[in-house]
Amino acid sequence: MNPAGEAALLQLEHDMFTAIRTRDRQGLEQVLDEGFELRVPGQPPVERAAFIDAILSIPGTLVSVESDDVRARVYGDVGVLTGRQRARVRMEDGTTVDDVQAFTDIALARDGQWRMVLAHSVPVSE
Repeated sequence: MNPAGEAALLQLEHDMFTAIRTRDRQGLEQVLDEGFELRVPGQPPVERAAFIDAILSIPGTLVSVESDDVRARVYGDVGVLTGRQRARVRMEDGTTVDDVQAFTDIALARDGQWRMVLAHSVPVSE
């Protein structure tokens, strides 16, 4: 167990969700490693720049982006986060779209700072 490392990982995840919700390019660039990649089964990998551009171009208003059931584990310089992400988007026509994904995020500690290197996401039906 590494409580300090796990707390830092949870903060990284919080910072990432905040940057997504607020569409903060600089915030995303700070938490995502240069080699970051998003993997979703059945879809091609999405590299860092394309991921950031996709977040910034989500149509409508991001009402909320939250996580729950989050667990953090540290294995040396590797951190693993698992949980569930819930997002709600209000479209320009006033309708809302809800999205729920189970995720596994992998982070690396470099120079004392955690940075996200891989996100794996799977849609969840509720």
